[in-house]
Amino acid sequence: MDEPFATPADPTATTGTVLLECHTLVRTYAHLRVRDPGAEARLVASLAEVGQTSPVLVVRNADKRAVLIDGYRRVRALDHLGRDTVHALELGLCETDALMYCHRQETSRRRSALEDGWLLRELRTQGATQRAIGTAMHRSPSWISRRLGLVHALPESVEEAVRRGVVPPHSAMKSLLPLARANKVHCEELIRHLGAERITTRQ
Repeated sequence: MDEPFATPADPTATTGTVLLECHTLVRTYAHLRVRDPGAEARLVASLAEVGQTSPVLVVRNADKRAVLIDGYRRVRALDHLGRDTVHALELGLCETDALMYCHRQETSRRRSALEDGWLLRELRTQGATQRAIGTAMHRSPSWISRRLGLVHALPESVEEAVRRGVVPPHSAMKSLLPLARANKVHCEELIRHLGAERITTRQ
């Protein structure tokens, strides 16, 4: 029988905030979130004015290196400003559990359905069963299946365009997903013609 992942009630109980060098962070999961140039520019301005106000979240891998779980936008902003260090909170979890924990705790920045799908696909790749994921993330089997279906249906070129901020996630779901299901080749051609030009949902 599949058992849910054991996530401590307080995974920060035996860990604390540390100062890490940005270049030492293992940035394995940058592909799980959409880039938003406008939001990142505002964050750069904020960090330049008031500094870092909340820590990023990391875990230690088998080599004792710090793996960045949450806070990719903040780290990129610090890189842009030429800052060498970042304040980080070390979670006492493995990478799989930490990803699910962060998803449950997330309140300030809501994920799109496509980003949910990317996370679920990553968790499945790491060996988590759909039942275990659903239990740990407090989600139904149908919710998990629907979001996995999104990422399985969209071509990689569309996913990459969404990641780079060229295509808004809502547009990908509303317009490109039906097109990909009907004619994957035409969908990929449309993305190629867009190039690097960012479009709005209305466009």
